[in-house]
Amino acid sequence: MKINEGNIFESMRLLLPEHRAASAEFRRRKERLPQPLLDEQQLESLNWAMEQLLSLHLPALIQLEVFQNGKRKPLSGWLTHATPSSLHLQAEQKTHKIPKEDILRIHLDEFSD
Repeated sequence: MKINEGNIFESMRLLLPEHRAASAEFRRRKERLPQPLLDEQQLESLNWAMEQLLSLHLPALIQLEVFQNGKRKPLSGWLTHATPSSLHLQAEQKTHKIPKEDILRIHLDEFSD
């Protein structure tokens, strides 16, 4: 047995399955980022982009950066429905309903009639 910095059980790393799962969940939660806070200029830009989306003739191709499950995630696809509180994005044969509070950035690519 190897003694390392006063720990005689260093080489005895035995975890029960429920402890292993709890440890993995703890690491996942620790790796999560907090929800980014947008400054006033970013909020104005986001609100302007949402107004533009509401006035579009749908569908329109857009790119978003969203914050979901503790991570920043880029999404791109066809906007199929827009409301003041959420966007519906068709991407890879799947429709995503994205709440406004999860949107970090909106980029309008092109418009189609």
